[in-house]
Parts: sequence; C-alpha cells; structure tokens
Amino acid sequence: MVTRWCQNVVIFSAQRGQFYRWMLIAISIIFLIGTVLFVSGNSSSSLAERPAMHLPKTSQASQDSMERLTQKCFQLLQQSNYQKMVATCTDAVNAARDVGDRQGETHVLINLTSAYGSMGQYEKAIDQAQAALQLAQTLADRQTETYSLINLANLHRLATHYPAAIEYSHQAQQLAQSLGDRQSEAYALINLASTYGSQQNYDQVIDSSQRSLHLAQALGDQPGETGSLVNLASAYEALQHYETAMHYAKQALDLSQKTGYRRGQALALSNLGYARFGQNQLAEAELALRQAIDIFESLRPTLPDTEKLALFETLIDPYHTLQNVLVAQGKPGEALEIAEQSRARALVDRLAQRGSQTQPTTLATAAAPITLADIQQVARTQQATLVEYALVKPRPQGTRNSADRLYLWVVSPAGQLTFRQVDLTTLDRSLGALVDATQTSLAHSSHHAHGLIHAPAAAKNLASENLKQLYQLLIAPIADLLPTNPNSHVIFVPQGSLFLVPFAALQAPDGSYLIEHHTLRTTPSIQVLRLIHQQHQPSRPIQQALVIGNPTRDLPAAEQEAKAIARLFKTTPLLRQQAHKASVVEQMPQADLIHIAAHAAPNPVNDTYGGLIVLADPTTGFSNLTSQDILSLPLRAQLVVLSGCSTGVSDLITSDGVLGLARALMTAGVPSVVMSLWRVHDAPTANLMQAFYQHWQPTGSAPPSFWPVLLPLGL
Repeated sequence: MVTRWCQNVVIFSAQRGQFYRWMLIAISIIFLIGTVLFVSGNSSSSLAERPAMHLPKTSQASQDSMERLTQKCFQLLQQSNYQKMVATCTDAVNAARDVGDRQGETHVLINLTSAYGSMGQYEKAIDQAQAALQLAQTLADRQTETYSLINLANLHRLATHYPAAIEYSHQAQQLAQSLGDRQSEAYALINLASTYGSQQNYDQVIDSSQRSLHLAQALGDQPGETGSLVNLASAYEALQHYETAMHYAKQALDLSQKTGYRRGQALALSNLGYARFGQNQLAEAELALRQAIDIFESLRPTLPDTEKLALFETLIDPYHTLQNVLVAQGKPGEALEIAEQSRARALVDRLAQRGSQTQPTTLATAAAPITLADIQQVARTQQATLVEYALVKPRPQGTRNSADRLYLWVVSPAGQLTFRQVDLTTLDRSLGALVDATQTSLAHSSHHAHGLIHAPAAAKNLASENLKQLYQLLIAPIADLLPTNPNSHVIFVPQGSLFLVPFAALQAPDGSYLIEHHTLRTTPSIQVLRLIHQQHQPSRPIQQALVIGNPTRDLPAAEQEAKAIARLFKTTPLLRQQAHKASVVEQMPQADLIHIAAHAAPNPVNDTYGGLIVLADPTTGFSNLTSQDILSLPLRAQLVVLSGCSTGVSDLITSDGVLGLARALMTAGVPSVVMSLWRVHDAPTANLMQAFYQHWQPTGSAPPSFWPVLLPLGL
C-alpha cells in the first residue's frame, strides 16, 4: 500500500546563538512494505546551551518578535495545528528576513517544511526544504544542511520521486558521516531503506537497515533501533523468510515494550502477526494482529483529523492482514467487522462528534467500532442490500502492494450475510488499472460526443468493453443476491480505487446498465451510513433551494441549467458575479437543497486538499469555496448536486475514502451528494440535470429509481 505520512526533521530556533538549545528532531519513519511508522522523542544528547546574542535595542525587539513566532510554531506542532502553524511559520520567516537573521530564517523554513509535510502537501514542503538547503549551504551550516537533505529525501519518496529520494538520502548520509553526526547518519539510512522498500529492493533494505541498526545501538537510540528492527522484519517477510522476520519483530516488540513506545509495539505486533500468518499459524496471527489493532485504537482519540488520516494509513496493515486470517479460519462475519473497522474512521469520529453535540449519545459510544449485529440492523433499518468490497492478498507472498483477491460481503435487507471471493490473478492488468482505463475511455467518449450513448463507435465500444469487464468482476459474482425490484436500494461500500468505479454505468452482458435494475448508492463505510441516518432529519418538502450557475462566465449552458432548476423550485438563482463566495457561504446553511453548476477541482489546488468549487469574486474575478470552508458550515440540505467535471474524483483516496468535496459535505451534515466521475460537457449536463429534477422527489436520501428515463441523454 502507498502510505501518506510526512517523515520530517523539525528544528526550532529562536536565534543563531540558541540553535542547539531549541532543537527538536522529530523524524517519522515509514517503510512501505511493512507500513512502519515511529517518531523519535527528544534527544538530550542533541541539546546544548549556547550564549545569547547581544543586539541593538531596535534589532533586539525584532529578534524578540521572531523568537516569539518561532516558539509559537513549536507549540502549534505539539498541538498538531498544522494550518495555523503554516501561517505562524510564514510570519516567522518574514520576521527573520526583516532582521537579516539568515540562519534563523533557515531554521524556520525547516519548521515550515514540517507543517506542509504533516498536512500531506509534499510539493510545497519540498519547496521550503529546498530553500532551507540553499540557505544552509550559503551559510556553510553543515548541520542544518544535513537535516534539509533528510527532509528532501523523505518528501521526494512520499511524492514517489524515488531516484531523487535515494540521491538526497545518500547525500545526507555522507554529510552526516563527515560531520561525525551518527544519529543523523542512522536516520538517513533508515529513510534510504524506506525508499528501497518502495521499490521492492529488499537486499538494499536489509543492508541499509543493518547499518542503521548498528549505529542506533551504539548511540543508545532506542526509537532508531526499533525502527531498524521493524524494517528488517518487514523486508524478510516480503522475502518469505518468516523465521528471520519473527526474530526481528520479537526484538522490536521487546524493545518498544521496555520503552513504553505504543506505536512501536503496534508495528512490531503487526509484523509478528504477518509472519505467523505466513507460517499458517492462524490463531497466533489473529492474537498478535488484534493486539496491534487494540493499541492503535487507543491512540486514535487523541489525534486531530489531519494526523489521524495520515497515521491510519501507516498502521492500516494489521486490519488488512487480519481480514485474511479470519477468512482463512472460516470467520467471514468477523472479517467484515474488521473491514469496517479499517474504513472511514476519521470521518466516523467527525460525524460522531457532530452528533454528540445535539444528541444524548456519547462520543465514545457513537464512534465505537460497528459489530456484525449493528451491520445487520443497518440493512434492516435502511431496507437495503449492503455490498462491501475488499482488495486483498489472501496469502502473505511477496509484496503487499498488489491485490490478487476480491472479497465481497452481501447483507440482505433481512440481515442475512453472504460472503464470496473473486480470483484476480487471471486478469491481464490489475483491477485498479482497469478502473483507470474505464475512466479514461468514458472521459474520451464524453469529450467527443454528448455522452456515452452518442459517442463515436470506437470510443463507445472501448468504454462498453471496460464497463462489462467491471460488471463481471464486481456484480456477476453476487448478482443472484441482489434484489429484482428496481426500486429496491443497493448500497455499495468500495475500497481504494473502487471508489472511482461508475457503478451505475456498469453493463451486464445484454448491454443494459446496472442503474436500470437497481436504485444505487455508495458510502465510505456502513458505520458512516448509520451515523448519517441517525443524525439526518426525516425528509421534508424543499422550502428553500440554493441554485448557483456559471460563476466564471464561461459555462453558458450551466447558466441556463441553473435558471431552469431555479424555476422548478421557485427561487432566484445566483448567476455569474452574483455567485460570489460570501453570498454562497451565507445562504448554504439555510438551504434544503443545493445545486451548483460550476467548475470544480477535486484534487489539490492552491494549497487546498480535498477539492474546491470555483465561484465569482468582485475583485479578483473568481474565488474558491474549499472543503475546509464547507467543513465549518452547519448544513441542513437533504441533497447537494455538484454539476461539473469530475467532482467526485480525487487522487487522495485513503482508508477514509475519497478525500474530496463529498466527504466535506457529509461531515457538514448532508446525507446525499450527486457528483460526476469524469469530465462532462456543458450542454448535455444541463439537459441531464433538468431531467433529473423533473422526476426527483425528496422522499428519502437515496437517488431515484427513474434513471432509465435519463439514459438517452448520456451517462
């Protein structure tokens, strides 16, 4: 699996003479094949008192201001308040420049690197780390140069720039060695092992990890020693040398237990469980994996949302492995519980927190892992067929990055559970690659025609072929378990790349679309579905609709779309420059229905992760309504329709689902969101949306079952 977590070196310095006194090294180490993460604590050996500088009074005042800002950066890091840390560190950089303290500027740039990296904004973090490196080199500050090189190595690896990551790791290791900085040399080697692990170069992983282990042991650096041991265990697991892997995993467990390092214990137990699984010691593997999960669950409540998302990705492995262990023991119901426990937990916590503010249910109770009995009750309450997918490697052989089996759980409206599996090894490409190819072919056909129905023959045939293949993999194995009434609800719970599957457009062998046979929904997890249902008010007539169209003045059909829809709901649309951010944000909380026909960017743009909608602005011409903006709004809308290109797509897909606009809207209180999975044309989208509302009735949170009427307009 590809993890998303910043490995960073953070240096706090108020002024040049206090560099070592205020230095904190916080390095997060991830090894991709073993999904390893640990963070070192403060190293007393790296702290040294230096005499304070004596400056003129005017300079001293500016220096004091920079010192206060830098201290604030430190406090914000401790609080994991990365958004505010970016603003504060930026002010500190400017203050350092004002007083001409270039070394102080270098140190604050490294702080800024940490803030961006911790939020997953790797390209911005790379820019700051590169600036810090250049300043350190200009000042001949070799120690800070070392830290900057380690940062750059980490960030380039996380951005999948592996050659650059290896080069920077080598430079950091060589420079640290020349300085006699053995601790930095050890961490440079650990990070080098991480990059080699990403490339499945296990011999190099073992070599780098052995060298870092010897250095850490000589220094008495127990976090570094633990990380090296876990890396070694992970490498030997990938090579199927399970006895050797268990040897290193047990050492890591013993050491982390002695030091009380909980995350280290969780990682070591995960490695131990995986190795026992490889030896077919299923009961022992289950015990170790459950212990690893229990430790992680005890850590989660104290983390903020951003860190929770990132940390969960690094510790997701025991959840995936335990599903396989339970299935191998004939326990599919328990495997479904673990599959649910591994999904959308950050979103569950946010929804639970929101619900606890208005309902008597306690936060801990609402956020507790869902049980099989709970899942069955959800199916009964919703009167829906629940279909949950998991992409797995059922045997621990080779790299864990690829899936060769698809697990499918189906829960009927009566609560009956059925479990099935699909072998993916016969595919000529991975399931993720097939999903990508399907999206590409659909976008291509849409680009050349008004929808799939009217696409050129070649484009239509390619798209149809991919849609039929996905149907055979995802639907055919469970087709006999799905309802025959097209008005009956089927709710899909995807995983990973399956979130980008256009389930409605999947084609049966006879060429019919899945939406013609079932009323479909998707959800990040069954627990999210339950929480939204519990918190959502009963359906009510639409008294106030907010309709927005063509804020950027380049979507004429979107403007006509907004006018037509506004007439249906007897409201005045916000068009062109009227659709500015202040007005939209003011009206969204009062709306029962929100329809936005505008450009959207579902991927990171302008420092915003999770997507944005482009609105008007009276000064600059346009402004962005971001996911962060939406999260701060208490919304009551029963339905939000984002009528634009790829509004449901994102490169940021984690165990929490698609980190995009839909997640923000659900967190803000919206039970149903209609979005697109590929680029769409202005005019046919307008026709489709008008037809949608002519049939739609707010009788529940599910989409209507009249989609066959809309098929001639194009999917």
